[in-house]
Amino acid sequence: MCGIAVMVPKSNFDRPQPKVLHDMLARLEHRGPDGAGAWMNDRIGLAMRRLAIVGGDSGEQPIWNEDHSVAVVCNGEIYNYKRVREQLEQEGHRFSGESDVEVIVHLYEKYQADCVHYLEGTYAFAVWDDVRQSVLVVRDRVGVKPIYFAETSEAFLFASEIGALLAHHELSTDLGDVGLALYHTFRFVPGTHTVLDKIHKLAPGQLAVIHHGRLQLRSYWQPFVGASVSADGDKQVTGKHEVEQAAAHRLTASTRSPSLEQEIQRAQELLFDAVQSQVAPAVKASVLLSGGLDSTALLAMMKKATGEAQHTLTVGFERPHGFAERREYSELDQAEDVAHVFGSHHQAELYSAAEVLDKLPQIIRDLDEPVADPTAIPLWFVSKLAKEAGNRVVFSGEGLDELFNGYDVYRQVRWNQRLEWIPQAVRSEALDLLERFGLPGQGALRRSLQPLWAWYQGIGGTFSQSEQRKLFCC
Repeated sequence: MCGIAVMVPKSNFDRPQPKVLHDMLARLEHRGPDGAGAWMNDRIGLAMRRLAIVGGDSGEQPIWNEDHSVAVVCNGEIYNYKRVREQLEQEGHRFSGESDVEVIVHLYEKYQADCVHYLEGTYAFAVWDDVRQSVLVVRDRVGVKPIYFAETSEAFLFASEIGALLAHHELSTDLGDVGLALYHTFRFVPGTHTVLDKIHKLAPGQLAVIHHGRLQLRSYWQPFVGASVSADGDKQVTGKHEVEQAAAHRLTASTRSPSLEQEIQRAQELLFDAVQSQVAPAVKASVLLSGGLDSTALLAMMKKATGEAQHTLTVGFERPHGFAERREYSELDQAEDVAHVFGSHHQAELYSAAEVLDKLPQIIRDLDEPVADPTAIPLWFVSKLAKEAGNRVVFSGEGLDELFNGYDVYRQVRWNQRLEWIPQAVRSEALDLLERFGLPGQGALRRSLQPLWAWYQGIGGTFSQSEQRKLFCC
């Protein structure tokens, strides 16, 4: 990962303020061991810490266009940069290096804010337009890369971490009511809020434009097939741009309803293309292996894409003393079996409860924004293993369960739909009867009597609204 920091004055700075920018950059040092770059005048400050994945030494940022009228700093990776670069070079654009990020400045020259529709990848970037005296800040479609922002009396600040924004003396760790309530409801803070009062974040698929001291936020993408949103806020037919056309073609290759076999084949092709586009041959990589279907499928595709044995990592935890035997404390055996099948160079570690407790304060600090998800603990330890092994890229199957309805909670929606055919009064009476005699089936009936959001929150949430009122009353 890399890290970026941006300062945009509401009017020209009376004097250059490099100290604030460099203090922000210093707080991002852990995100980029391979170098730092900063550039500032009285209208803009751009800074970046770099973890080199693509482009070698030519990836130093900010990166400029040919006449130094457009500059970019970016945390992330552009997966389709080779295809985009080839097209831009055919149109006469001149590139100064091999970085994937450089395509952004040239796309911006041609399309301004609509350049986002040509990019495939995970990214948070900021573009300075010296001619228009404006700044464009973008977060990728599904929000893989974070970007936070705050407003002070004299400037708008953006950074890859909350901690970097706190370098400014006007910003503090004062908690915000909305963010705090959201955190205690969902175990994380969705949307544009954070737990801090004056610090916000761009939502997934959102961009910000700062011009003449004004900040405007716009959505440029919606999470359904066939629609994107242009920089002026209007919905666009997906076919407007080449990249969107290609995506639409992949997902709607035929007007006829495909068979199940065709759908399975197409899903496999899409997944493999996604994995292949993210392979970075010049750097060492590893695959997080749990032994489950998602990471196993990922390992299989990685081996097919590279033709080489992969480096795999697994962590497990010792069973706490006094607790019943439970297999989920460790997935080491399943992961080892999968690693053997695919011939990977497998590394596994087992950690004790004492080791976890010792590292817990560091894990919480490294999260930057609070996330009360227990998977943060194994992810921290396996990331530590990857770093010690010299791996700059880590592939994870995280998100596939959500994409392919792999959790039991998704199947419960179908049960709810079936139960809704029964009149609500009948279901209520049946629930009373089951509760009176302690019979099974109470949970399914109770969920069918609740709004979808209520029972879903009850599964994944923390405190109910009534509990929060009691918790925050004093």
